[in-house]
Amino acid sequence: ITGFLSMYPSPNRLFWLGCSAGVEGCARYAVQDLMNGKQYTLEGDIALGMFMGWSPDSQTMLFNTLINADSCMSQLISVDVTTLNQTPITAQEESVSYARFSSTENLLFYRQEEIIDFGVCKSGKVDNRILNLDNQKTYEIPVSFQGQAWEFDWTPDSKYLLFFRDGVGREHNLWIMDVKGSSLRPVLSNVEKYIVLETMP
Repeated sequence: ITGFLSMYPSPNRLFWLGCSAGVEGCARYAVQDLMNGKQYTLEGDIALGMFMGWSPDSQTMLFNTLINADSCMSQLISVDVTTLNQTPITAQEESVSYARFSSTENLLFYRQEEIIDFGVCKSGKVDNRILNLDNQKTYEIPVSFQGQAWEFDWTPDSKYLLFFRDGVGREHNLWIMDVKGSSLRPVLSNVEKYIVLETMP
């Protein structure tokens, strides 16, 4: 498993995703299967971009597609860790650059960006959405941050989303809201990084 820029373990620690460096980030991905002692390179017709995370059951990897000079669009792709089959989750005409699996429910949070200038790939309105992976229904969270919110993650009970939102000057504030966009409030100020813990240390 050496020779990779980054390594991402699955929740059960039986699979490790390795990323080798390219000009603009990861150029190649490979999965190390610790149960069988084998390594598989992720190859296919879809150019994988950024790794978004593992599903809680360690069976699915989430990526977006690679944005290149010819296209501003990026869709979400799920990759089955056993078969390595690649399945588009969002439409090709949507541009998705961030997504996170919930930890307990079969839900997926993602941010969809409107492209208002394809010449320079300039983004406009950003929608925050929840996708129910059981029935494939999408719910739009009725809150707009005008692009000034980032690093969304779920609380362990999958009832709330944590995220950074701009404060005054260079200050970053940590906010929380439920999946319907209510209970929106700041919880910490002047924060650079946060980690969601499954249990108290």
